Amino acid sequence: MTDDAPRSAGLFAAAARSVSWTLGAGVIVRILGFVSTAIAARILTPADYGLVALAMSLWYLFESFFAFGVESYIIREKDPPRAVYDTAWTLNLIRGAVFAFGIVAAAPSIASGLGDERLGPMLYAVAAIAFLSCARNTGFVDYSKSLKFSYEFGAVVIGKFLSILVTIALAVSLRSYWALLFGVLAAELWHAGYTYAAHPFRPRMTLSRWRDLFSFAGWLTLGRAAFSLSVKFDAILLQKTVGTDAVGVFTVGRSVAAMPTNEMIYPVNKALFPALAKAAARGEALKSAHLEALALITSLALPAGIGLAIVAPDAVRALLGAQWDGAVPVVQMIGAGFAVLTIATNFDAVMMTAGRMQLYAWRGVIFAVLRIAVFLGGLFLYGLYGAAAGFALGCVIQAIIDTTIMNRVTGATWGDAARRIWRSLIASAAMTAALFPALAVAPEAGGGGGALMRLAVLAALGATTYAVVHFALWRLSGRPEGPETRMLFLFRTVFPRS
Repeated sequence: MTDDAPRSAGLFAAAARSVSWTLGAGVIVRILGFVSTAIAARILTPADYGLVALAMSLWYLFESFFAFGVESYIIREKDPPRAVYDTAWTLNLIRGAVFAFGIVAAAPSIASGLGDERLGPMLYAVAAIAFLSCARNTGFVDYSKSLKFSYEFGAVVIGKFLSILVTIALAVSLRSYWALLFGVLAAELWHAGYTYAAHPFRPRMTLSRWRDLFSFAGWLTLGRAAFSLSVKFDAILLQKTVGTDAVGVFTVGRSVAAMPTNEMIYPVNKALFPALAKAAARGEALKSAHLEALALITSLALPAGIGLAIVAPDAVRALLGAQWDGAVPVVQMIGAGFAVLTIATNFDAVMMTAGRMQLYAWRGVIFAVLRIAVFLGGLFLYGLYGAAAGFALGCVIQAIIDTTIMNRVTGATWGDAARRIWRSLIASAAMTAALFPALAVAPEAGGGGGALMRLAVLAALGATTYAVVHFALWRLSGRPEGPETRMLFLFRTVFPRS
């Protein structure tokens, strides 16, 4: 056995190839997203983005109160019968129909209440998006359950590519916020159709197993509803307080801030829940699996979040253009918040694997109250940037609450976590120490190509410093099993020697 191979294959060995597929999909989708945003943001205005964000937030609020989480139940169960898949599909279809009808019926009143009649027609498009998102083939979940994420790759990447084509084409021709909505609609239409084309399962209408699904999904729905309410209500609060332009600046700034951490975290978490469920079915310890995932996620996402917060001015100018300079403080504050939150991003997977759904639900309620309180406090005291600071503080609070709960559920301690992530913390600090002097001496770039070149140089410096320090600390520590061995193992899994 080589030194760079993990001494126990365990969780990561089961998920390594799956992570490579989801990570590859995430990288491609994010690159495509960068291109789309860079073009559309120079054509559309912050008010356009703010209007679409407001419409989509209303959909998320509708959805959060009826998100049954039936797919999670299928993944968690060892060998669910066909009736579970059929019932899950039927419940999702009913949920989609209720969403669509409710949004269409309420559209005129919502538009009038928010003081913008343009929202009415937009919500009809949102209703179609909502229904399509609920009409996917539940048989497709088997690919996630068996860690075959190559199929998900096709659904996500091609859907994103179609979305970008539609968005850019309509942004150039119409110069209207409709470009953003129709881009989302194109992606959802592709994703729904792909699940039927890629999997032979053909669902039938039945509700015969609804009790089994609701016994698991009831608490999951409550927890997600409370959490989503606290996060997705932002756009409405901002629109009523500081206006639609501010909604656009906040939404785009938050999206940019989430880019590096989400693309590092999502692929791991996507594969983590099925892998944890398989490990639990074999009787393996949840504590060690949780700590292993924590170390890997932190090593990837923490430096990405911190790095973006440091180079935010160049990132915003290179990606969005000068009209979005107001988003820089939003990216900096929320990016730092997301960086802290990386220590708790496997919360959902741990709680669902452990079956602690009642505790999951109450956490959602408590966090919703705390987060809305700090967000409103920042908003009323300091406006848009106060709201961004409140959002970042909410991320820190969430990290503390979620980690404390996971420690209780898995038997881990803060000390256990610290021993797994200390090299990532020190390497991130070294990266920060290298970037600040570089920012001071690097030539200023007004925008466009100059900002992109400066950003590329700073990113290369930060990534190199982080990697060198991280691996140096690993070797000085005797090359213990950790994220370094996992990354080397993943590399050899994806690119095996001939």
